[in-house]
Amino acid sequence: MVMMADVVERMQNDFANQLEEANACLRAGDLTGAVNVYSKILRQDPLYLPAHIGLAYINLKLKKFPAVIDDCTRMLVMAGDNQHLYLLRGKANFALGYANRALQDYNNALRLDPHLGPAYFNRARAYLATGDHRIALADLCKAIENGSDTPQVYLTRANTYFALRDYHNARRDYTCVISRDEQNAPAYLCRGQVHFAMHHYATAVSDYTRAAELEPENPKIFYHRGLAHMALEKYQPALDDFNHAVEMAPFDSEHYVQRAIVQNQLGQYQEAIADCTQAISWDEACAEAYLARAIAYNVVGRFEEAIADCTRAIELDPRDSKAYVNRAIARNELNDQEGAIDDCTRALQVNPDDAGAYYNRGIARSAAGDRQGSRDDLAKAASLYFMQGDAAKYDMATQAANRV
Repeated sequence: MVMMADVVERMQNDFANQLEEANACLRAGDLTGAVNVYSKILRQDPLYLPAHIGLAYINLKLKKFPAVIDDCTRMLVMAGDNQHLYLLRGKANFALGYANRALQDYNNALRLDPHLGPAYFNRARAYLATGDHRIALADLCKAIENGSDTPQVYLTRANTYFALRDYHNARRDYTCVISRDEQNAPAYLCRGQVHFAMHHYATAVSDYTRAAELEPENPKIFYHRGLAHMALEKYQPALDDFNHAVEMAPFDSEHYVQRAIVQNQLGQYQEAIADCTQAISWDEACAEAYLARAIAYNVVGRFEEAIADCTRAIELDPRDSKAYVNRAIARNELNDQEGAIDDCTRALQVNPDDAGAYYNRGIARSAAGDRQGSRDDLAKAASLYFMQGDAAKYDMATQAANRV
């Protein structure tokens, strides 16, 4: 006589074998095969939870998010609380932009299993979406403590540290990602950004270069390497990088603006004007583009246009002292010493350590006949240039003071 317990045991063993078959299909990337196996199990037992979880997982991979939510919700009603169902539904909710619903699901998953690492990781992503970086950081640490120590988790924690300006811990985590996956271009790119923020520009260039080797078609990498080259005053390599960035992303106004700034440094003023004009055509609120074009206009003697661009830059960003200083240069060239002095004074209200503001106010005061005021300003400019380590401008200010 066959005992019911024997039947149940054979059925459970059969289901276990079929689940292993489905898992083998998943490992091989055969989603259709896995669906067929799970469906076969559910025809035998419509409430068999592992098969429902497997189907929800596949639907999640196929981005059938409403189906995941419906299936998980139905099974939670029929079978009761289950941390894996909450986790899968949370992922689907998050993918559809429902961060608060996702948070509720992850909270329920962790209520049932406080050591479920993936739930901490995914809850952290939801917190990041709502701007709660510090709470997210705590969850990311919990995820790693509870076994979710994949490169993706470390990369997310590194990004969170970076957002919180904790550069040392961010660098540590990016390095951890790289040690596990030496082909991870985003980790090199992000670590380069950390080094840049820490003013380690040469090291940043090294990381960006490795990232570019791994992803040679990524304009973001060349853009950031260009910024690092600029910080090192290596303007030709910076120009080469911005050229690459423009070629790969020809409609990104920021690439044109940074290239224009480099072109100004290299004396390519007409090219800088053209790039800024292009950038402004796409983004009329780009203060940096107006300022860079004004600098070029001043050099080529188009002072009225320089004044107009500086005025627009000030309207967009009244806290940028350089816009006031460059408008002062143009006004001084047009013999508007009073306007130039006023602009430099306003620049110093914004930035009391702007050496260029003191220098140009000293020049304007000299032209206006205020010799003592000019000497004082030029001496202050020379002192600031000396402290900044700019020997050429220190000599320029000193010589100008001696001529007054």
